[in-house]
Amino acid sequence: MGHVGGSQGTGASVRALAAGRGACHLRVSRRALYSAGRPTLKSAYPLTPFERYVGWKRADGAPFDPWLRVHHRLGAEFLEIMPKALVVTGTVSKWEE
Repeated sequence: MGHVGGSQGTGASVRALAAGRGACHLRVSRRALYSAGRPTLKSAYPLTPFERYVGWKRADGAPFDPWLRVHHRLGAEFLEIMPKALVVTGTVSKWEE
């Protein structure tokens, strides 16, 4: 599976989230940044319900999904699942085209 942009493993996502958190604190005097976390590997498990997938953990207790793991490492608190935040319509065959 390829990675768009070629920056996987460089720490760019951690730096981006940390910068966002810092900017949020500086501009609005908040100590928290709320962000939707869209798991990057969920599409590889299409038959697994979303609620179950986001609960998967590695042996070290961190989330299985790399993007959720980045948030976890930065101290994120997962608040709720938003099942209608992104809805994709169409048939599988149409998307495979």
